[in-house]
Amino acid sequence: MLKILKEPKYTKLLNNFFFRKNKELIIIELLKLFFLIASIIVFLETTAKAQATLTSDISIRPLASFTTDSEGDQIVNDAFQDPTGLAFSNDGRKVFVSNRYLNNAHKCLKMMTLSTPYDLRTASLVVDQADPLVSKVGLTDVSNDTKCTDIKFSKDGLKLFLGNITGKIHGFELAKPFDLTGLTYSNNVTSDLGGDATFSFSNDGKKLIYLDGTREGQHIDEYSLSTAYDLTSITLVNTTDLRTTANVSSGKDYGWAVEFSQDGMTMFVLINDNTKMIWIETPTNPMMNIIDIKSFSKLAKSNNLLLAVDNTFATPFLQVPLDLGADIVMHSATKYLAGHSDVVLGALIVKNKSLAERLYFIQNASGAICGPMDSFLTLRGIKTLHVRMQRHCQNAKKIALFLKKHPLIEKVFWPGFKSHPNHLIAKNQMSDFGAMISFTSKGNDFNKALKIIEKLKVFTLAESLGGVESLAGHPASMTHASIPKIEREASGVVDSLIRLSIGIEDADDLILDLKQAIG
Repeated sequence: MLKILKEPKYTKLLNNFFFRKNKELIIIELLKLFFLIASIIVFLETTAKAQATLTSDISIRPLASFTTDSEGDQIVNDAFQDPTGLAFSNDGRKVFVSNRYLNNAHKCLKMMTLSTPYDLRTASLVVDQADPLVSKVGLTDVSNDTKCTDIKFSKDGLKLFLGNITGKIHGFELAKPFDLTGLTYSNNVTSDLGGDATFSFSNDGKKLIYLDGTREGQHIDEYSLSTAYDLTSITLVNTTDLRTTANVSSGKDYGWAVEFSQDGMTMFVLINDNTKMIWIETPTNPMMNIIDIKSFSKLAKSNNLLLAVDNTFATPFLQVPLDLGADIVMHSATKYLAGHSDVVLGALIVKNKSLAERLYFIQNASGAICGPMDSFLTLRGIKTLHVRMQRHCQNAKKIALFLKKHPLIEKVFWPGFKSHPNHLIAKNQMSDFGAMISFTSKGNDFNKALKIIEKLKVFTLAESLGGVESLAGHPASMTHASIPKIEREASGVVDSLIRLSIGIEDADDLILDLKQAIG
């Protein structure tokens, strides 16, 4: 008999949709069979190798500067209005934004510097070196040419391209790669290609893919360029109608952006009104980012979407996403719920009867039923969850403070610090700050990080977490080793990052172990 539960009634947890081992497979089946997500990806070929990770807490308002108040907390200031296009320099330390906003200075292009590559949280400076764009490049059509819809660079960073609402793409020359101070207008411009100009180049610059995402058009045009990045030499070679290829309706769904995977084999078209569910994790693994569940709940409900929350790190003892507006809560029960590193199990928890029945149908059809011993072991663990989590959190606080003061440690990622970007959110939606900590050592040396974890004696080297014993892992060589370095570091997983799962041992013993290992 299916039971509808509300956290944290732990003794009934296993009566809800446990699945064994391949939880990823179950999630995929959920998406395939139940949520019926409309196609937003148009495949140029049959293989796709792109991988992306959304860090939701910085994607809410990524284009912003930061100031600090009298108490040392960060305040977010809007830096852009109506952003339409985004581009990074090759080293990830500059981010450029185009926008439609038109003021007296015609600021349709702005740049921010990032102290950490591709990390929007480190944006600290807004540079308006390209403003006013009209006077610098000689564009005179104030009402149209300066309302930018997209931005792209050539591979070497010496050519800049801006699309606008007239359907034109304007080309500019840069004296130095990604340096707007030497920007000049090259008179390299297309005719009106239709709709708002949203576009992408092939890696060699000899193909231009243009998205006409107006409600009337709904098509993608492929142009060949006789000379790389020469907009005056384009020839239309192919047109794809999104209304027939991707089931895009002309009345409701329309394209906003077009991009390609690194290998150029897969094309992605962003289309609104197709999303059916928002899936978030908070705190995130391994960077301990905090996501505002209530805000995402409001966003989901205002757009008639489901909100699913991975609550593994926080556990029901520290955070109750169902009470914060989530529709589905996921746990890797292998971790804190079981608590003794001897179970492989997962769970989905809901409180809506209709949703529960639909999920149960998939569970029953796929055979995702846990074994009796796994059920017994997890129920055993849940009985002590509250006392374990109290000790986990007590130990974690002591260790986080120790690491923060250590002269050889660069950064400590733990939401309990007031300096954490979303500390106040964590404080409001969690009863404590959890027992997962990540840190980086000064110098960001890969081999030195390996030596630290090899020297640990009380901590055990392992990829798992949430057990009574303390564990240490090196994401760059373990969980994230298959991700290219530039992509891995863009998410914050640098070479020296070490992730700790703080157990229930004596905190002083753990600190002494870290002290001797770090040096």
